[in-house]
Amino acid sequence: NFLAFESNELEHLYLAGTDISNKGLSLLAQSLPNLKHLDVSWCARIRDEGVLSLSALKNLKYLGLDFTRVSRK
Repeated sequence: NFLAFESNELEHLYLAGTDISNKGLSLLAQSLPNLKHLDVSWCARIRDEGVLSLSALKNLKYLGLDFTRVSRK
């Protein structure tokens, strides 16, 4: 499950170790346009497709992906 919300002011989000999915990342990218720092380390459900959806976040400066299933391409 994903809690849908919007905040034009949220810039930092720490989701490490949660059960967020690729779909959840896609929803984040749509809902949080000012996000600058996102950490999804240790989130086993994150894959390449989810990270690609984050390209919509033009202000993103840091993306933590340690111990996810994202390829090293």
